[in-house]
Amino acid sequence: MGLNEVIRGRNQNMQDLARVTARLSDVHLVLLAELASESKDVAVNTVRVQLFERLKAFRQHPTEPGWARCVKEARILHQAIAEAAEAENRPMSEVERWGESAVRAKRAAQRYEPPRPAKLRRS
Repeated sequence: MGLNEVIRGRNQNMQDLARVTARLSDVHLVLLAELASESKDVAVNTVRVQLFERLKAFRQHPTEPGWARCVKEARILHQAIAEAAEAENRPMSEVERWGESAVRAKRAAQRYEPPRPAKLRRS
């Protein structure tokens, strides 16, 4: 396999990733907007705005590190929402619990992920 084939394969993978994540980011935007709208907490709204900006930037230039930043911002937002709910001394809403269970499911899947093959070293 030549370098051009590797580059074409990588470009195709990035295009596939962009298509899938564009759909996912639409779902995330709706879910996170609903989550954040339930809180009057400034930290929640600040993180929500940061995440929206990251998602917009990712759509324009889809990269794996860009998606990782979006996921990180989503985790920060979820934590901020949970802390705000705790500070307001109220139970989490159904939507917030759904987000919590999605995070737990993802972590469980990662625990059972098969090990990746070791990279070969060149001498």
